Amino acid sequence: MVMKATVDDDASGWELGVPEKMEKSSTSWVDITQDFEDACRELKLGELLHDKLFGLFEAMSAIEMMDPKMDAGMIGNQVNRKVLNFEQAIKDGTIKIKDLSLPELIGIMDTCFCCLITWLEGHSLAQTVFTCLYIHNPDFIEDPAMKAFALGILKICDIAREKEDFQSMTYGFKMANSVTDLRVTGMLKDVEDDLQRRVKSTRSRQGEERDPEVELEHQQCLAAFSRVKFTRVLLT
Repeated sequence: MVMKATVDDDASGWELGVPEKMEKSSTSWVDITQDFEDACRELKLGELLHDKLFGLFEAMSAIEMMDPKMDAGMIGNQVNRKVLNFEQAIKDGTIKIKDLSLPELIGIMDTCFCCLITWLEGHSLAQTVFTCLYIHNPDFIEDPAMKAFALGILKICDIAREKEDFQSMTYGFKMANSVTDLRVTGMLKDVEDDLQRRVKSTRSRQGEERDPEVELEHQQCLAAFSRVKFTRVLLT
């Protein structure tokens, strides 16, 4: 069944299902199922009915309405989690801007790389790279490794966006234009050198009994070093 509301529905009952909404006196519903099916039958193979504001970008981001897996409106107010921006998350203590542990750094870097690849495959920046709050404003980050990495990801996105003709929209997000590519490369190199020194200092010598904690730190330093070096090389 396809229904059409003759007036805009108010937001007070958006969590209700269709039958409940139809019973609300503030809205008048009309059954347009037959008209909808008749219009569909008139369409030829390959034809698409759309308004003048329709674009291919919107088509790629389309969702299937009434499907709880895709339509966020179907969830209603069952989810009470507050969505925070970068500054709010810092004040709330949700994210750290300094003294990040190696496992935390590695986890954030891997997530950002996944988002970067998804963006390069054609998805929007807002739905991929900028889902990481650290990318929103790297100037606030006090951890040298995280700050350099966040700026590096932004610069990579900015270069790819300028050189290619896909997904050029930035949705108002900052692309770190106030910092030069050379400066970001230097910051990444400094972090890379620091991690390399830690890798060497935690490396077990031949014939020496390995301390499990030192070996774990060595592997974590090596993992972070590899990711920072990859970011620097990709940027240059």
